[in-house]
Order: sequence, then structure tokens, then C-alpha cells
Amino acid sequence: MASSKPMIIAEKTFHLQNFRKIRHIIEEQGWEEYLSSLEGPIYPQLVKEFWKNASIKRKKSHSFIKSKVIGVPVTITPKCIAKVIKCSEEGIDIEKYLYCNDLRPKVLRKLYDFSGGRTETKDLKPIVQQLFQIQVCNFMPKEGTHPTLTIDRVFLFFLLRKYKINLPLTIFNHMKSCIELSKQGNIDFIPYGRVITMLITHLEVVKKTRYRHLTEYLAPSWTSPLKLDEERMDMSWSRKTPSP
Repeated sequence: MASSKPMIIAEKTFHLQNFRKIRHIIEEQGWEEYLSSLEGPIYPQLVKEFWKNASIKRKKSHSFIKSKVIGVPVTITPKCIAKVIKCSEEGIDIEKYLYCNDLRPKVLRKLYDFSGGRTETKDLKPIVQQLFQIQVCNFMPKEGTHPTLTIDRVFLFFLLRKYKINLPLTIFNHMKSCIELSKQGNIDFIPYGRVITMLITHLEVVKKTRYRHLTEYLAPSWTSPLKLDEERMDMSWSRKTPSP
């Protein structure tokens, strides 16, 4: 059962120039500015209030997230997310491929080292491991350990195959799924602490509110850096190697 006080998962910042093996993959998607924007404050109280009041609304073939933060109505759509994270809405919707059985063998071959005959997270190929660490921190945040992959497999597969992925829609769908699971009591974390903060800021919630006691809501926390194996190695090497 989910906790009454869910934990906020803050995205992780990292310096793309330190990751030679995966840098080009991120740059081809056009996600550099989004990753740079994660180095900023999070307002936990505002994020928690957004999450507590969030619900999924559907209209014809579209859905959107409705909430209320310090008395101000908030509506989140993929278009709104695209504007805030400065990424286009072009690209594939990975959810459409989640149950595509024909794709499964290709996904497994692309992602896993089959020397041990296993398909758990620890069996991912080295470059996929790095991308997965970034994914579960910044693209589709999760809490705790990740012994198996579900929709993550599809995301990583298309990323490695250099298909353009609709990141705003991916974030929206994951946020929506987590809200629904949270309401059912199946998860006790809040993903996208920084993204939700940016959305609240973009929608000028603080300017619009009539709430008088804002100080307690505006105490910020900060994102922390993500250290992948490649960056750790680079930092270790730079300490050992004298400058010319």
C-alpha cells in the first residue's frame, strides 16, 4: 500500500560532454536543453500539492492532467510539457509498441548480453546500462531497484535504433500512469520533481494565487548530479594524469 507521504524523485543532472559513448544518441534526439534545464530548484510543497490533487481527464481521443496548486487550477498536456522542456512533439509514441509481439525478439537482441541467458536489468549491454540509468532518472523516473524492464525496453530499443521519440508525450504518459497507480495505492513516489516545478512556474501559479502564506511552499530543494560509470572513470583518469 502506498504511503500517505510519497517521496519526490528528483531528476539527476549530468554533463553530457563526459559521456562519449552515448552523447551522440542524446544529441540526435535533441534532448540536450531538457537535460540542462534539470539543474535547478524543486519546490517540494508545490509538487506534493500538485500530486495530491491530480486526476486524469479524458476528452474524445485525448487526455490531460488536471490539478490545483495553492488554489490555482492547473492543466497539463503533452503540448505544455513540450514547451517547458523545449523539446518538439515529433516522433513515435512508444506506448503503441508495448504489446507488439513481433518486436520483442528484436528488442531482446538489441538490449541484452545473452552470454548468461538472462534478460534482467543487470544483463543489459554496457552502453544500454548507461542509457537506462539516465532513463530511470530523467525520462521515465522510477524508485528503487529495477530487476526487469517493461516499456523501458521499447524506449531504449528505439533510442538505440535512432528513431525519433516523442519525449513530451513519453513524459506525459509516464506521469499519467504514475498518478493512476498512486491513486490506486500501488506506488508511493512522485516522479518528475523538477519537471513539475517547471510546469508550475510556467503556468504562473505563484503569481495567480491569493494564498497569503507562501513562504512554506517556496522552500526549494535541489537536483543532484548523476554519476555513471564512464564519468567516474574519466574523473579518476583526470586525477591520475598530470596536465601537459
